[in-house]
Amino acid sequence: MANRFTDTEKWKKRWIRKLDPRMKLVWCYLPDVVDHAGLWDVDIESLEFHLGIEVTAEEILSVFNRKVIPIKNGEKWFLPKFLEFQYKGKMSRRNNCHKSALEKIERYGLYDIIQNKGLVQDDLGVIEIETEVEVDIEVERRFNLFWQTYPRKQSRKQAYKVFLKINPDDELLEKMVTSVEMWSASEQWQDKKYIPMPTTFLNQERWNDEVEQGENILDKYKGMEWKD
Repeated sequence: MANRFTDTEKWKKRWIRKLDPRMKLVWCYLPDVVDHAGLWDVDIESLEFHLGIEVTAEEILSVFNRKVIPIKNGEKWFLPKFLEFQYKGKMSRRNNCHKSALEKIERYGLYDIIQNKGLVQDDLGVIEIETEVEVDIEVERRFNLFWQTYPRKQSRKQAYKVFLKINPDDELLEKMVTSVEMWSASEQWQDKKYIPMPTTFLNQERWNDEVEQGENILDKYKGMEWKD
């Protein structure tokens, strides 16, 4: 059984005090289940079972924002704070345990995050290893913002692949999210059968469509198949 440090000072932190009870439990749970590199194979069903609560991945990511970073299309989560506390801000490749964690972090494209936080204390440089997954944290962040806004949450993985191809900057993302919000408030999208799949919205660049009122929009897409 692995022994880990626990942050007894966390209860003095204002942002933790403001969490609802479920999220306090989640924040206590995650540092216990991540591996030595601060990575967790996301298993919400197991989390709900052990904590006796109901919660969604989207809700957790929304509450903790950059404190929990999704990678591999949400299949894994990364907790930078775990490394910051567990290794006391002194990770070094001269320590075999630290070296193993750093190698894993580099495979997932997360090295810059911990380097920017000053967690790497030696000057041995980045280890040259084959990257297992190319991760753009900003793309993950932008996709989560889009996904949280979109009212029809189906085929997340397929939607992410399309979103990755588009790779919107913040300006385009704002346009996409604003469009989704306008459509969500429209008369047409009050009927769920007229809400396109997220992949359809992205593939067809529906954010460029004018949000119409009345029956015209129904005629425009009448008979179209919403499945991909």
